Amino acid sequence: MSLTAEFETTIQFPRREVVRLPAPDMRVTQANVAGVPCLDRLRKAAAIVAGQVGGVVQSFYKDSHGAQHACLLGMSTSGFPNGFGAVVDPAGKLCFRWDDRSTGVSAAKELGGLIAREYVTLAFIETQSAMGRTIVDARRNDADGSVTVRIKL
Repeated sequence: MSLTAEFETTIQFPRREVVRLPAPDMRVTQANVAGVPCLDRLRKAAAIVAGQVGGVVQSFYKDSHGAQHACLLGMSTSGFPNGFGAVVDPAGKLCFRWDDRSTGVSAAKELGGLIAREYVTLAFIETQSAMGRTIVDARRNDADGSVTVRIKL
C-alpha cells in the first residue's frame, strides 16, 4: 500500500475561474492554471533545479508500487527515483506530493524547497524587468542557497 504525503508552499496560483463541485476535482483545478505565466515560471524553476541535482523533469511521479500519478510537473533523481509531483490545490496553493513509503519526506521537501526558491527568484527578476529595470547580475551562494540579484535603477 502506498502512502501519499504532501507539503504546501506559500506560492499562490491565480484561479482563472471558480468551479463548484460536490467534491474537489483536481483535474479542474489543474486546468484552471494551465497556460498561466506562473506555470511557465514553475517549469523554468524545475528545469534549473533538475540541472543542479541531476534530476529529470516529467509529468508524473510514482508510488511505491510503480504506478504513475499525473501532475502539473514531476521530478525524480537517482536518489529519489519515484520522485514527486507538483499539484495545485483547490484554493490555488502549490503543493508537492510523493509516496512517503518510497523515499521519505526529506528529499521531497528539499527538492520542493529548491524549486520554490528558484520560482521566487524568477518572479522577482521578471517583475523588476517589467518595471523597466535592468538585471545586472544574478548570483547564487552555494553555501546557503541564497540568490543575490543586482539591478540597475
